[in-house]
Amino acid sequence: MKCVLLSPNLREDRIEAAEARLRGKAEVLRAASVEEVARLVREADAYLCTGFPRELPEDRAAYGRLRFLQTTSAGVDHIPWERLPPEVVVCGNSGAYNTALAEHAFALLLAAAKRIVYHATNIRKQQFEQEMPGKQLRGATLGIIGLGGIGKEVARLGQAFGMRVVGITRRGTSDFAADFVGGPEDLDRLLEESDFVVIAVPHTKETHHLITAKRMMRMKHDAVLVNIARGDIVKEDDLFQHLRNVPSLVAATDVWWRYPKGPGFPYSFPFHGLPNFFGTPHVAWNVPPQRMAALEAAVENVLRFVNDEPPRNRADRAEYEFPHR
Repeated sequence: MKCVLLSPNLREDRIEAAEARLRGKAEVLRAASVEEVARLVREADAYLCTGFPRELPEDRAAYGRLRFLQTTSAGVDHIPWERLPPEVVVCGNSGAYNTALAEHAFALLLAAAKRIVYHATNIRKQQFEQEMPGKQLRGATLGIIGLGGIGKEVARLGQAFGMRVVGITRRGTSDFAADFVGGPEDLDRLLEESDFVVIAVPHTKETHHLITAKRMMRMKHDAVLVNIARGDIVKEDDLFQHLRNVPSLVAATDVWWRYPKGPGFPYSFPFHGLPNFFGTPHVAWNVPPQRMAALEAAVENVLRFVNDEPPRNRADRAEYEFPHR
């Protein structure tokens, strides 16, 4: 019987759910702390964790017989790949957060289109200003960079609002009935045509700083840019300068370039001084039913490994081993 280690970072509710699902199918080890992970991981065949550096020992020798690592998070760009022995198979949890992230993307899109933050802030200041116009969604073009699981759910919501949907994928094809689907070479066309742009691609070597000043110059002057993927897909300083130079363009994000461990801003430039920028603190995933659904999907993949079946969402470390942190 294979042995599965559960990370303490999963939190107690998800640890108990994972343990119940694995009972009788695998031996289960529970680490009481991240410090204990370094001792127990060598005894495990599989490790279920969130994938953040604090959960992964720096010494490669600590991994012992470990051959499988499953994250509960969708992306795997935050994994310190250099610590993991090459024989460890790593799987992300793609698809587990589609609904929550797509809904959050649309919340940001609607807030930007209707200038919700601007108007709510003015109301708090006792300013009843009605001159700032909103943007209409019906008939507008929604461009989705990454028409995968999350992107397709965003596209479905867009079509429900009567929007024209265009998107790009790595292969240039999709099973979603969009008005146009292209490949990476069609990114400039998407940016030029779209009234609203949603970023929903993984952060890899190919997508690092995908959106630069040159690319933003192709966007409509009054477009809306929404990022629910990863901060570094957009070049931070380029976005700041573009928003200053083009005040009619609005950007909204749930993902950031840095993550303060205490008080502090999640960026290096004074975005808080820009009226055409707003964000949320990477909370799109934090919907209780979605958290447990994501845990269930991750455990199902662990069971595929336990049962010697091919796991889903296997990551190619060559796409992620680059100095972006």
